[in-house]
Amino acid sequence: MADSHLSPLTSLEGRDPYGAYEDYRESGPVIWDESMQAWLVASYDLCRFVMEREDLFPPKNPNNPTFVKVRGGPRNVVIRQGDEHRATHILLLRLLSPKVSNQYREKYIREVVGGVIERFVNKGHAELGWDFAHALVIRSFLAVCGLDWRDDALAQKVYDLHMPIVAWIEGGAKGEGEAAMAAADEIRDFIMPIIEARKEGAGDDLISRMWREGPEIIRDFTAEDVYANVRELFLAGTDTTAIAIANAVYRLVKDADTRQALIEGGPDKIATFVEEVLRLYGAVQFRFRSARTDQELGGRHIRAGDTVIVINAAANRDPARFACPAHLDLNRQRARQHLAFNAGPRTCVGAALARVELIEAVTQILERTRNLRFDPAGEPPAFGNLLLRSHEPLNVLFDQA
Repeated sequence: MADSHLSPLTSLEGRDPYGAYEDYRESGPVIWDESMQAWLVASYDLCRFVMEREDLFPPKNPNNPTFVKVRGGPRNVVIRQGDEHRATHILLLRLLSPKVSNQYREKYIREVVGGVIERFVNKGHAELGWDFAHALVIRSFLAVCGLDWRDDALAQKVYDLHMPIVAWIEGGAKGEGEAAMAAADEIRDFIMPIIEARKEGAGDDLISRMWREGPEIIRDFTAEDVYANVRELFLAGTDTTAIAIANAVYRLVKDADTRQALIEGGPDKIATFVEEVLRLYGAVQFRFRSARTDQELGGRHIRAGDTVIVINAAANRDPARFACPAHLDLNRQRARQHLAFNAGPRTCVGAALARVELIEAVTQILERTRNLRFDPAGEPPAFGNLLLRSHEPLNVLFDQA
């Protein structure tokens, strides 16, 4: 049954995965992976099919109380199913629509990005993974939620409390998850009073708007809906967006010609650059689904209950879909057709916000620095990890613009 001539998915941790992904696609496009005890899907068309057909391939979430608790409770958009999921998904898409996300860019994110850059721009050197990408995403989310993004202690606290949860989930959500549970309790104690204080829905921050618009869409809307989904937006959106920004910065540092083309081409080229970085490197490499019934997929017999892993990062370099798929093309047509934000009923609700954060980050780095280059004395970047991948560390030197 195993496709034993191919590299196991787990063996790709810390290695460039794209050669193996190409092997999967050419051998399959659906193959059995013994290391994951799962079917791997590597072609664009089949990855999109699996994600769009939730009736056939529902999400495979760990079925335990710890997983539900650390994600904010049963009213979380990731946990909910059927009509309840659809209603919550619609609400979050409305709250983070392109129009609203651009308003957040103008009101909060531009200032946050500039404030983060001010902390290192006079030094002529920085580590742009933590000093820039992660810092601006955490602080942007605080700002959007109506909290003080300049408060260093608050930003550090929020980050530190989420780390045990992220580590437990990325480790497969195994065991009791004591550290993750303790962190979830502390987060709840911290954020619930803020949520209750915004119940009148009078502000334009995300929490107030969720109170104001949620009851129109979600039946029996309560503070638990606000809490669960604010928690999910932070948990799912900060690390992934920071990773995408780090990958964009890596490409800017690596490729002086692209930097110059973006400076000359302006906002339209920067927007395409962001889409190409998302396609080429993504953030979440693959996603888990479960087969609801016995069925055929890509010429293989999938049994009910089998795990199916859609490798969106492989799909995004499928030559049947993208010409010169390994090439960053600032003139690529329909550049948004990648699967970095998933597809179907589980499409990322924070995609528009992530895009404006990426665009603002790239724009201001180009405006505020010149001669951006890797620091020969610093540790070089590596495309590490397995599920969430970014080029880090990003030790750079630069001149001020």
